[in-house]
Amino acid sequence: MYLWLLYASDSALDNETSRFDGDICGYWKHVSTMVDSDAQKKYAHLSFVGKAALTLSHGNAAPKRGFSVNNALVTK
Repeated sequence: MYLWLLYASDSALDNETSRFDGDICGYWKHVSTMVDSDAQKKYAHLSFVGKAALTLSHGNAAPKRGFSVNNALVTK
């Protein structure tokens, strides 16, 4: 929870958001490379969550298509 609050209140990200207009992958790549004053990655764990969320399908067309292809192969 603490990491999310730190991320949400980071004013450095407010200025960067316009730079990634529509490029969500580029934004999370930038977030994952940000460092703090100790030269440690600032949001290492949070960037894993962001990248994992981007790999999830936002619809069901691809799985349905996969089942249709498998069904066609099995019946033939």
